[in-house]
Amino acid sequence: MSVHFAVSETAAHVSLVAADSGPGRLGANIALLFALAALVIGGLALAGARGRIGFRPVRPGAFLAIAAGLTGAVLSVVHLARTVDGFGTGNGRAGAIIALVLAQVGVNLGILALSRLRQARPA
Repeated sequence: MSVHFAVSETAAHVSLVAADSGPGRLGANIALLFALAALVIGGLALAGARGRIGFRPVRPGAFLAIAAGLTGAVLSVVHLARTVDGFGTGNGRAGAIIALVLAQVGVNLGILALSRLRQARPA
């Protein structure tokens, strides 16, 4: 009887914690999605600029990576400014910092793809 009670009490606590910490991470998750999109699109644009894959829309892809990365960085900074608690509270501060770093990498990949495209074009 007591084992059943402890299991149900733990399950109730876990479901309460999972339902309680969701909205705090939403801003960090959205920023992370933009940052990951910038990272993938920037990598594809850089590979297309070097001629390694058949990714043809290099210039729009590079600009899209820069725009998505800047959007992810701004959303991440806004989320960091709005959260007041520290790490481990479920507010997504660590996710926002990771999104900020990944967004910066995505922007740099987009800029690098643009510069490689300009170098590869004959004058």
